[in-house]
Amino acid sequence: MTNLETATAVTPQRIFETLLYGRMRADALKAAIDLDVFTAIAEGARRPAELASRCGADARGLAVLCDFLCVDGFLARTGDAYELRDEARVFLDRHSPAYAGSVAAFLSGPGRIEASARIGDAVRRGGAERNDALVPDAAAWVSFAETMLPVVGPVAGLVAQYLGASSAGPLRVLDVAAGHGEFGIAIARANLQASIDAVDWPAVLSVAERRADAAGIGSRFRAVPGDIFELPLEGSYDLILLPNFVHHFAPDVCARLLRKLHAALVPGGRLATVEFVPNDDRVSPAWPAMFGLVMLTMTPAGRTYTLPELLELLEDAGFSRNTAFALKPTPQTLVVSLTD
Repeated sequence: MTNLETATAVTPQRIFETLLYGRMRADALKAAIDLDVFTAIAEGARRPAELASRCGADARGLAVLCDFLCVDGFLARTGDAYELRDEARVFLDRHSPAYAGSVAAFLSGPGRIEASARIGDAVRRGGAERNDALVPDAAAWVSFAETMLPVVGPVAGLVAQYLGASSAGPLRVLDVAAGHGEFGIAIARANLQASIDAVDWPAVLSVAERRADAAGIGSRFRAVPGDIFELPLEGSYDLILLPNFVHHFAPDVCARLLRKLHAALVPGGRLATVEFVPNDDRVSPAWPAMFGLVMLTMTPAGRTYTLPELLELLEDAGFSRNTAFALKPTPQTLVVSLTD
C-alpha cells in the first residue's frame, strides 16, 4: 500500500490532538485542582456563576475550563450545571478520604514541565545533564515527599502485606531514599516490633519524621541523613526497603549499591525492591513502559529495568533467591530477595 493509499484509510487527527492538547490536558487538570473546582462542585457550586464566587475566578473562564474537563472525562454537564464523574468524585474532591489532587504539585510542577520540554535534548544527549537524586538541596524531592502519598500509600500497604510484616516478629528495617517515609511507616504500623532507619537528604527526612510522628511510630523511626552510596551502614538489618530508587541509575551504579545492601543484611534477611518493570518487549504494560522516557529526561543514565535485568543485577550482588510480585492494581512490581 502506498503512502497516498494509507492516507485515505487513516487521518492525522491524533497527531494534531496530541500536539495541541497533550500538555494542555495536564495543565487544565492542574488548574482545576489549584482552583478547587472539583471540591466546589462537590459542595454544590455547579454553575459557572456559583463556581466563580466559590473559586475566585471568572465565570466565563470557569465554564470554558469545565467544558474542557467534560470532554476529558472528569466532569459531566447537564444544561449549564456540572457534576463530578467517578474518578473526580473519588480522587479530586478534597473531602474524599482518597483525595489525590496533591500529586499535581509534583507531577505537573516546574521540574517536570522543564524536563518534558527538553525531551529532544535528552534524546540527543542520551540523558539529562544531572541527576537530582544526588543533589541534597533539590527542592523537587521535598515536594515529592509532601505530595505523593496518594500514589505511594497503596503501594506501600501492599508491600507490607506481601512481606508478611504483621507476623514477622522483631525487625530492624532500613528504608533507602525514604522520602515521604511511607514504606517504612507501613511496616512499622503493621509490626509493633519493627524499628525503621530512614536514609535520605535532611530536608526530605523532616517530612518523613513528621509523618512518622503523625502515624504514632515516631519513637521507632530514626532519620539517617546522607547519601546511601557514601554512608556507612551500622549493624545488620532484617529487612531493607529499596522503593523506586534503582531506576535513577545505570547498571554499574545499581550493582555497587546492591552489593552494599547485601552486606548490610543478616543471614536470611530480605531486600524489597519496588520498581516500574516493563515487559521484555519494553512497550508494555503502558505505565512502566512509558516511565522509561521520564527517566531519560530526569537522569543522565537512569532507566526502567525489565525483570530479567533486575534479577541479573540482584544475583550478581549475591541474592540467589528472588521472587517477583505484581502489586496490582498499581503499576508497580515488588521483588523480594533473600540472603543465604
